[in-house]
Amino acid sequence: MRILKRILLVLLGVWLTYVAYLYIVSPKVTYLVRKGYEGPLVIIANQKDGIEINRNRAVYDFTKSNLIKLKGDLLTGFFPWGYLNYYSVDGNGEQEKMESIDDAPENSTATEDKIYVWGYYYTNGGCEISKGNKIYYESLVVSKKSNTTIVVSEKNKLINQEVCDRKAAH
Repeated sequence: MRILKRILLVLLGVWLTYVAYLYIVSPKVTYLVRKGYEGPLVIIANQKDGIEINRNRAVYDFTKSNLIKLKGDLLTGFFPWGYLNYYSVDGNGEQEKMESIDDAPENSTATEDKIYVWGYYYTNGGCEISKGNKIYYESLVVSKKSNTTIVVSEKNKLINQEVCDRKAAH
């Protein structure tokens, strides 16, 4: 029995060390959204006309557009609690933390008059634009509870327009 306890303690120690390591190396990501905005947010990877981001402390500024093109790959991996942050930004640059909900609107405790980031509708994917060549994207939905269905539809249209339908141009 003592050997089993020691093995379990070692495994617990290894797991805790791994989790601590992930907290240290995981990127911190901030999304800035124009105050009052309701709609989709889309990030497209590996675009010649894209922007460079700091891969350790990425800031996606959606205050002027709901579409961001990156020069490099999308950020992937483990994002511990507190490492993904969403802020609404007013005309004076003042930031207010936005709440993210990881449940379907009908199952959530969201209030009707508040705008949320709907983690439930977060997607990442890719569309093949030519044989063996894909464009990768990630997308989010920002809306009031009652508008999520409309914004999800807008998100799908934006992904098709800016990512998937580009294959005809290549």
